[in-house]
Amino acid sequence: MEGWPEDVPADATPKTAVLAGLAARTPVPGRRRIVLRFLAGPVRIEGDDRVTGLTVVRNELRRADDGTVRAVPTTATETIGTSLVLRAVGYRAEPVPGLPFDPGTGTVPHERGRVEPGVYVTGWIKRGPTGFIGTNKTCAQETVTTLLDDLEAGRLTAPAGPPVTTARPGAVGLDGWRAIDAAERAEGRAQDRPRVKLVDRKDLLAAAHRPVSP
Repeated sequence: MEGWPEDVPADATPKTAVLAGLAARTPVPGRRRIVLRFLAGPVRIEGDDRVTGLTVVRNELRRADDGTVRAVPTTATETIGTSLVLRAVGYRAEPVPGLPFDPGTGTVPHERGRVEPGVYVTGWIKRGPTGFIGTNKTCAQETVTTLLDDLEAGRLTAPAGPPVTTARPGAVGLDGWRAIDAAERAEGRAQDRPRVKLVDRKDLLAAAHRPVSP
């Protein structure tokens, strides 16, 4: 397609098409420029006492039997000279004891969200770190539909033993979440920021039990 970089597939999504169009613009001398590299994955940071480059691997898109398209690394690599590397937020699931796991995709194998009757997955553990909020909604709907189908077909059974009547120790409810939210916002105001995220479990539990001012 005219104006598209060579590394953008012709059947890319509309959002990718917008990025491709921006990437294809002619650079203006003297202006800062953002270069979008499609189908490239970071492999390692080069340099000893300082950063000298970033090596990336060339990926290619492959369609799986279920119709999903994933980026798969090839053997081709390239080193981009740079003195600064900023690590973006990423995600890769780890195996969960008792559940099957595909190390290649970092997902739990499933059928429409069903690992087995009574065990279901949704989100990134189901399909990998792809999509956006709308994708997660559709993904969850599919899993819930599968769960309801299993319930209607009698594939689900009640767990053995007496019913659980007590709350899980240490569980945080809505009031606790609101207390955490207030604590993060308060710390953010002290640092002239929107909020400061609490990441330690002890800090989260301590904040959850603080009284929230009206």
